Amino acid sequence: MSRYSRSALLATIQLSAESTVPKFHQLSSQLREAILSGQLETGTRLPSTRELAQSLSVSRLTVQNSYEQLISEGYLAAHTGSGTFVAQLSAHDLSPNRPDTSQFNTDEHLLARLSDRGQALQSGYQIAHHLKSPRAFHAGTPALDHVPVQTWTRISGKHWRRARSPMLNYGDPHGYMPLREAIANYIRDARGVKCDADQVLVVSGAQQAFTLCAWALLNEGDTAWIEDPGHIAARKVLSGAGARIIPVPLDSEGIDIEAGLKKDPDPGMIMVTPSHQHPLGLTTSLSRRLELLQLAYRTGAWILEDDYDSEFRFNGRPLTAMQGIDEFNHTIYIGTFSKVLFPSLRLAYLVVPKALVSSFANVYSLLDRAAPTMPQAVLADFIREGYFTAHIRKMRNLYAERQQALLEAMAAHCQGLVRPEPTDSGMHLIGWLPDHLDDRAVARRASEHDVDVLPLSIYSMEAQQPPGLLLGFSCVDPVDMPDAARRLAEAIRSLL
Repeated sequence: MSRYSRSALLATIQLSAESTVPKFHQLSSQLREAILSGQLETGTRLPSTRELAQSLSVSRLTVQNSYEQLISEGYLAAHTGSGTFVAQLSAHDLSPNRPDTSQFNTDEHLLARLSDRGQALQSGYQIAHHLKSPRAFHAGTPALDHVPVQTWTRISGKHWRRARSPMLNYGDPHGYMPLREAIANYIRDARGVKCDADQVLVVSGAQQAFTLCAWALLNEGDTAWIEDPGHIAARKVLSGAGARIIPVPLDSEGIDIEAGLKKDPDPGMIMVTPSHQHPLGLTTSLSRRLELLQLAYRTGAWILEDDYDSEFRFNGRPLTAMQGIDEFNHTIYIGTFSKVLFPSLRLAYLVVPKALVSSFANVYSLLDRAAPTMPQAVLADFIREGYFTAHIRKMRNLYAERQQALLEAMAAHCQGLVRPEPTDSGMHLIGWLPDHLDDRAVARRASEHDVDVLPLSIYSMEAQQPPGLLLGFSCVDPVDMPDAARRLAEAIRSLL
């Protein structure tokens, strides 16, 4: 067995004291590369840990850890009384047979390896998500400054102090039963949903609910009607699951069924947001809801009812959920706590026909095993003890006030540039732009002025809409709105 010269070995090793990578990792990496490149041949005897440590001016433990790591990986072999040697590796692992890996590590090569589905899901307008405090006028984020943190912390602490193995183990893919009971009681009263706790499934967010429905109910190539303009995430999720997306325009009563039938007379699924259409804010009329249910019965289609923003209605009570008037059992009802409480909670729920509950739970156990149990337990108490309904009442009043503050800020600073259309529910309104402007360009320029707005055009597949912006008011302190409106006006003027 050959012994590698100390000077040659030292020439291949450069340890940096400034690097954040520990020295034993640096040494392991460089020795590994020397072996794979053929600089250190099979059978070569390495210096002892003491010798190499002295030569490199590092501790003996550093060298010892590196040797042990490479021995465990199979690059080195230790022979008692003889020393440490380069292990026998197969010929194709070593130079000159080892391929040049540089071409495989480029961004272009790696992105090209995405599946067709993965590339399709990357396409389109990229929505910025600020992971710190949301900026004005970010749409879809609740009032994080009014989350009842102390109450939530107190309930959470109680559960952690009493935590036992069932709470810390894998959860039930159906969801935590006390939470399912609390949800069923709430939506029966607040939304007129017909269900009991056994029909409620708890998942990690509304998008996961869409994915679960697609996996459980759609075959590859089945058609899915989507409101146009409509929910971007739902559209991409259903498309990613293999559905053929049919964009259906809207009229004053909701999704235009006649137009949809001309495009596709036999839909497999119809995805709607009837209580507060996303993004336009329309409410689907009762006659249109009944017509949709009749269509589902005739064609066998499933209706996905995303009850988006239904809690935040400023005037009067919302119409009963479609699921509550569905005599044919063709509606899957979806609700989320991300918009009502806070996004990082990542809890949503579905109400499904009793016959499908076990099948949905089995599919969900493959998607995500189960939603985290501890947050479900906290939320169950939060609802049962009355804090949830109290929070909704508070937010309903708060959002009405914040919308008014936004309207006043727009009037003061954006006259002639943005025409805001007040809404009677939800967390955002539409601000219409002059017809000659590109709303995507406005959104990009606004971001440069530290203002977050979403262009209305990104929600359309075929529908032709005037240029507009989604202006969120729920997460913005009224004190900050005038300055944000002024900066938005500056951004728009720079494009005139």
